[in-house]
Amino acid sequence: MKTAISAGTQWTYILLAILFLSVISLTGLHNYLLFHCLTELFSIVISCGIFMIIWNSKTFFKNNYIILLGIACLFSGSIDMLHMLSYKGMEVFKESETNLPTQLWIAARYIESLTLLMAPLLMTKELKISQIFYSYFFLTALLLASIFYWNIFPDCFVDGIGMTHFKKTSEYIIVLILIGSIYLLFQKRHAFDPSVYILINISIALKIAAELAFTAYINVYDFSNMLGHIFKIISFYLIYRALIHTGLVEPYRLMFKEISEKENRYRQIFETNQAVKLIINPADGSIVEANKAACLFYGYPKEKFISLKITDINTLTPEKVSDEMNKALSKNKLVFRFSHRLASGKTRDVEVYSGPIEYGQETFLYSIIHDITQRKKAETALQKSNEALRKSEEKFRLAFRTSPDAINLNSLENGTYMDINDGFTKILGYTREDIIGKSSVELNIWNNLKDRTHLISDLKKHGLVENLEANFRGKDGQIRTGLMSARLLMIDNKETILSITRDITEKGMLEAKLRQSQKMEAIGTLAGGIAHDFNNILFPILGHSEMLLEDISHNHPLRPGLEGIYTAALRAKELVKQILTFSRQNNDELKLIKIQHILKEVLKLIRSTIPTTIEIIQDISNNCGTIKADPTQIHQLIMNLATNAYHAMEKTGGKLTVSLQAIQLGQHDTISHELKPGAYACLTIADTGIGMDKELQKKIFDPFFTTKDKDKGTGLGLSVVHGIMKSHGGAIKVYSESGKGSTFRVYFPLIKKISAPNEMKIDRTLLHGTENILLVDDEQSILSMGTKMLNRLGYKVFSKTSSIEALEMFRSEPYAFDLVITDMTMPKLPGDILASELIKIRRDIPIIICTGLNDEKTLKQIVLPRGVKEMLFKPIVMTDLSQKIRKILDNREIMDYVDESI
Repeated sequence: MKTAISAGTQWTYILLAILFLSVISLTGLHNYLLFHCLTELFSIVISCGIFMIIWNSKTFFKNNYIILLGIACLFSGSIDMLHMLSYKGMEVFKESETNLPTQLWIAARYIESLTLLMAPLLMTKELKISQIFYSYFFLTALLLASIFYWNIFPDCFVDGIGMTHFKKTSEYIIVLILIGSIYLLFQKRHAFDPSVYILINISIALKIAAELAFTAYINVYDFSNMLGHIFKIISFYLIYRALIHTGLVEPYRLMFKEISEKENRYRQIFETNQAVKLIINPADGSIVEANKAACLFYGYPKEKFISLKITDINTLTPEKVSDEMNKALSKNKLVFRFSHRLASGKTRDVEVYSGPIEYGQETFLYSIIHDITQRKKAETALQKSNEALRKSEEKFRLAFRTSPDAINLNSLENGTYMDINDGFTKILGYTREDIIGKSSVELNIWNNLKDRTHLISDLKKHGLVENLEANFRGKDGQIRTGLMSARLLMIDNKETILSITRDITEKGMLEAKLRQSQKMEAIGTLAGGIAHDFNNILFPILGHSEMLLEDISHNHPLRPGLEGIYTAALRAKELVKQILTFSRQNNDELKLIKIQHILKEVLKLIRSTIPTTIEIIQDISNNCGTIKADPTQIHQLIMNLATNAYHAMEKTGGKLTVSLQAIQLGQHDTISHELKPGAYACLTIADTGIGMDKELQKKIFDPFFTTKDKDKGTGLGLSVVHGIMKSHGGAIKVYSESGKGSTFRVYFPLIKKISAPNEMKIDRTLLHGTENILLVDDEQSILSMGTKMLNRLGYKVFSKTSSIEALEMFRSEPYAFDLVITDMTMPKLPGDILASELIKIRRDIPIIICTGLNDEKTLKQIVLPRGVKEMLFKPIVMTDLSQKIRKILDNREIMDYVDESI
């Protein structure tokens, strides 16, 4: 709040100031020493006044500008006092000359100007006031000692000569410092009241004018000296206006507008808050303030609203309202429920939080109003629902008994089961006799007691819990996942928990399988891309090494190295094939297989992924017979078991033993009640890792159970293994002890009198020809290698990197080519589409598709219906290429011969 000053009063102040300056100036003309004393005393009084005011109110300031200025005023004013007493003609210091007061003057001005420079920089820093005070004290003491005791302070005035170079230079330095202080003050101007900021700037400007005047005098009594002192008077008067007068007479115009800013901030919060807020005078119940939300809620414009009393909106009698206000004032009651009347005449149920608030010398009531109309309706509806529940017990009992979900009633006090339905017994396997009268804790039904604690806590707080997902242990020890909703009821005057739990175990497993399927699909896509690029890299290596082996003799010294390159490239080709096989998770139909081949593939794959601190020991019997299984699932089963064994030994190292034997199970063998007597393939995977105790062994096949870190396991590995074994008519057993490792034995039924087909001997004979071949591949390196191979085999090759250009070439001369070999994956026109277009032009053209993907079944479904005769899988071996070409072309010649004969 600003104090209003009339225009007449302002002119009075101006005339008094002019009169004062005129009197002071005339005094200087008449008696300069008196003039000097008056001007210095004026500045000294103001300096001391500033210090006293600021020092005694320093705890109220949160920034340091004014505090630093106040402390500096004390010490610069003290030096000014010595300056006045030592002035020429005062005779206080008997040996004083003009030099001493000039030295004191310069010392005081340095303190004053440096403070004005530093204050803006330190105004928001955390400073210890006592340290600042003592720093100024010691600085002043050092300056006075250098002048009075040590005599080391430079001379500032020499009688008969005038000011020294040091004095003039110092005045200019002080001017520069003051200019710098104006700049820094400008940077911080937003922290000041505008009028205070202007007064301080004018004061500093007058100090600059004074210092410049003090550079021009010849003796201490001339006009420029007097003019400088007049500037000093005005400067200190402005400091007085800015700090003392403004701080006492007009407190809300003080430099730092913290109080008014806080008030504005709190008012803004009050006005803009979404909650309905009122301030009420308890003396007469009048509404003295209301925020925007209150006006909107009650429907009154603010001017009208603050003219009302609380009794105008409260439906209680005035006497009752007065009683409730007294309770709020005394803090005996702070939360109230009322019906309030809106401007429209409608009433709303409200909950009022009210308490006393001090404002100046008066006490008001601060009220926050919440509309609870809907909540009250819900509470009423809930009460009616509970009443209806008690009245319709038979209907509830029917729904209770027939629901497929697990429904149970428990005592809140001790957790004992009061009743369960048939759905509960079916899901968890308990009978009513097992359950009634016992608690869930006693029966160990909760897999994690923290879930039960969370349920009870929320019920006590809110009376209702919805969609709490938790794991429960059935009578057989199997873990089931349930989605629970519960509420508190009063039955026979006892707090009772009604819980309804839906079994979502299968749903969770299906979701997990879906995520696993999506993950493996992504892996398959990634593996396919890698395989395509890697096979393109391998193709030139295989091709060149194969051609070089054809060119050199068997005794050539380079032949062993070339054979090593060729063999390594073939192994790399097989490795890519294994990766692609693993990444495909499609459910192929069961077929007759020998586990040995899959087992060896997995061990090759896993050997490259586990550390050398783990030794792999193999005991794989080649005499073990044939089983009927899905090769991909068997691959996954072995990978899961081997990976688990590796994780058990990851930190310590050890031995991973893998064995396969054919065994005979009799009637008295107790491997599993699901296994009938007969011949079985027994796959054993054992580790020397940390092992498991009996309790842990009971849980390892449960879905989502894992002892690994979250980033290392999903809890589905062994569950999937168990599912695979069941679907194959087999069984799995685990043997383990803590600290002694684990052994998993997997049993597959052997198929009687059927053996897997013998491996065919691979023919590596190169077959040649002279026909014309159109070769298409978008990779130049692949095209070049293929051309070299075909040329070596005797064929005339026409090559294209663009499938579109190849189509145009074929369209121009369709009968110029005996065979087309094309890549599958190409931009714009893929190989299978190109094949379709070529066959449209010439139906009898034989086509071979080359691809880096290894999913032969899927590829055949795509390309063979388009008329493609054969497929070659990259990286292409020249012997395979030569034999495929001759197979197609020779069969074609036979068919042509038959046609001609007919």
